[in-house]
Amino acid sequence: MFVSGNNMYIAGTDSLRDVSQWHLIPLGQIKRSDIYKRAVQYKEYYPEVDTYIGHSYGAVVAEHLQSEYGGTVRTKGAPYISSPFESHPERQSNLFDPVSFADFGASRSLPSNWMNPHGY
Repeated sequence: MFVSGNNMYIAGTDSLRDVSQWHLIPLGQIKRSDIYKRAVQYKEYYPEVDTYIGHSYGAVVAEHLQSEYGGTVRTKGAPYISSPFESHPERQSNLFDPVSFADFGASRSLPSNWMNPHGY
């Protein structure tokens, strides 16, 4: 996690402990995850934060922080499922990204690194 001005940047999976908590996403229990708890601590320490920018697992946390505290959210490579008839301009995804392949409402772009289409 990193805070600059009013922006909080939330990285995705960083450890095996994060991987062990992936199951909390579809269960709607993200608030029990370590990454969410750390993000809330940052938010309390930096109350001026009103923009949450997250990648992958961090994108899910960013969305939950926005629903809890308000503000703006931007995500990249989020593990969402959405219809192509929905439009989510704040969500970005690379073509061929295995994590965000089902987020059809996200803005799509070509990956800058073909060896890692899930990169930021």
